Amino acid sequence: MIAAFDRGATPEDMCRQYSTLRLEDVYAVIGYFLQNQTEVREYLARREKEAEELRERIECEMDSRGLRDRLLARRTTGK
Repeated sequence: MIAAFDRGATPEDMCRQYSTLRLEDVYAVIGYFLQNQTEVREYLARREKEAEELRERIECEMDSRGLRDRLLARRTTGK
């Protein structure tokens, strides 16, 4: 919601895009954000960093499993 607000979306735009949002809730979130911009942006940056670290860890684990499977397949086929 904050990213949409930063891009210039109005609360009404957001409610049209996501029918489950209530206009008064969108205004409340934007109001909170405007009063706490530094903290909210720091929180969002931390969460984005954590998400990126998790994505990287998952990709490494998937690559490791793929390597193990390929090595086992070579062992059974003799190639």
